[in-house]
Amino acid sequence: PDEFRASTRSDLPHSPPVQVPDLASLPAPRTIANPTFTNPHTVTAVRDGSVLVADYWSGAVGQRVWPDGSRPPQPLPPATASASAVLPLDDAADALLVVAGGEGRVERTGSIAWKRTTGLSSPYSAVVVGTTVLVTENGAGRVARLDLRTGETIGTFGEGTLKNPRGIAVTPTGEIVVADFCHGLVRMFDREGTLLYAIGEERLQGPCDVCVDGRGRVYVADSCSKAIVVLDGASGTVLATIKVKGEPRGVAVTSNGQIVASVRCEDWSQGLLVVIG
Repeated sequence: PDEFRASTRSDLPHSPPVQVPDLASLPAPRTIANPTFTNPHTVTAVRDGSVLVADYWSGAVGQRVWPDGSRPPQPLPPATASASAVLPLDDAADALLVVAGGEGRVERTGSIAWKRTTGLSSPYSAVVVGTTVLVTENGAGRVARLDLRTGETIGTFGEGTLKNPRGIAVTPTGEIVVADFCHGLVRMFDREGTLLYAIGEERLQGPCDVCVDGRGRVYVADSCSKAIVVLDGASGTVLATIKVKGEPRGVAVTSNGQIVASVRCEDWSQGLLVVIG
């Protein structure tokens, strides 16, 4: 069964990794040549060290990739023309949560399956906390709360604060982290959706995706600055800036502490994965 057995984030297949990157001694970024992507978006880490990469415009959800090359890439079902995020709902990534932004759709696959096709305005990314799905609505400037079991909306937050929200994550202590693209900020909310504070002011230019490691450090795919920016989740201090060739669209930290970013090439001919660590 793909239903979660616990509500704590440590039991989720895409929880913050136990191993965290050593920011003081990061190696140069390396590119994974296979597979290539049409228009890669968010990246989500799976507990076994692989990542799920959503590939917009490709006609498929995306690819599951092992950054260490231990296994060949695997295409992800079901078919869709506009996948902007894909999350594992079990350790094997057999059950998925798919966000198809261009179709306004969120879909759950597996033994408990549903498809939400109305009421969401350009959904972009999602994170699962217990039996709740938090979905960023790029078109509505808010975050929707969906029931993981049914797909029904049970609340929203962020109206009047967010503008084109994109990536979303949750810290080990439960704060909700949202990439506020048009404002160039990362906003932190409490579990009820009340705004706590923002970080990244005058440091970020176009945050597309966010992830959090086990120490609460926030990794930002900052597309306009062509960099992965690492911020202290409490103070907003920049801890590292990792330049990449192209526009980073997604970022994840794997279970073994590697930083993986999806990058749209500068000539827009294709997308690639970049690994640091």
